[in-house]
Amino acid sequence: MPVNSQHPDYKRMVDRWSRCRIVAAGQDEVHAAGDVFLPKLKDQTPDDYTAYVKRAPFYNATWRTISGLVGMLFRQPPKVEVPVSVTPMMDDVTLTGIPLHSFAQTVSEKALECGRLGVLVDYPRVETAGTTLADAKAMNLRPTLCMYDAESIINWRSERVNNVMALVLVVLCEQQEVREDEFASKTEKVYRVLDLMNKRHRVRMVRIKSDGKEEQIGGDVYPIKRGAPLDYIPFTFIGAD
Repeated sequence: MPVNSQHPDYKRMVDRWSRCRIVAAGQDEVHAAGDVFLPKLKDQTPDDYTAYVKRAPFYNATWRTISGLVGMLFRQPPKVEVPVSVTPMMDDVTLTGIPLHSFAQTVSEKALECGRLGVLVDYPRVETAGTTLADAKAMNLRPTLCMYDAESIINWRSERVNNVMALVLVVLCEQQEVREDEFASKTEKVYRVLDLMNKRHRVRMVRIKSDGKEEQIGGDVYPIKRGAPLDYIPFTFIGAD
């Protein structure tokens, strides 16, 4: 099967997730969605229907509810307990300047918006053999948290590993920026494949070319922790519950 194969539950839910996001975004997005929410009446002309949609008011109770619930969740600062060595990372868990408490708020908002998302603990794709702690610190090599919307998690599978049900496959759809010249760029769809190969966590990047054939970008990557390969996929699903 191709890398962009979709899980049956994904196919069943993706349109619902889209509707949830449109409603949470507010009136402009609801009007732009047209007959997704407001079916065209019999014998209406296109101009009549456009005017009909524009006249329809939309009270965004969905976003007000999400905002209120997130506010209740974080009405007091969260208590974070981590090892001393990890504490400095809490001020920027994404390497984009986002601290842990802000990341947690966004996770909560996304979970309430459509009931599903995922978080991956990632590490830079660099050669770390022989790298000392001082080298890693100088190059800012450290784990980061990456958030994925429900629509980006297109496939997954769990199996029994060491007599425990564990995630053995996750396929994530990403948008990668491709530079066209000095000023212009475009986005290209790529797939991040996380799996367990012989009980070792493996990462692959795959794209689908214009002729429909798959092409792997770079080689297989086996993340390590303290010199040993990971025996699990550092990805977790988060839901509204």
